[in-house]
Amino acid sequence: MKVGDIVKFVPPPGMPYSGWLMGQQGVGLIRAIESTQTQDIYNVLWRNGNTTNEWKCYIEVISKA
Repeated sequence: MKVGDIVKFVPPPGMPYSGWLMGQQGVGLIRAIESTQTQDIYNVLWRNGNTTNEWKCYIEVISKA
């Protein structure tokens, strides 16, 4: 994953499907990537205007930059 990729939110394993959460997040744009000692954190601008920091396991690329 890289800055500019379009991603979708993927609920964590074991989390019941949340239509509200999926509707709020939907698709988004990776704006920045912060590397930590253990893994990368992706700053995502969602279509509803919200910005969140997500672990790789919670997002999936649907269109590469």
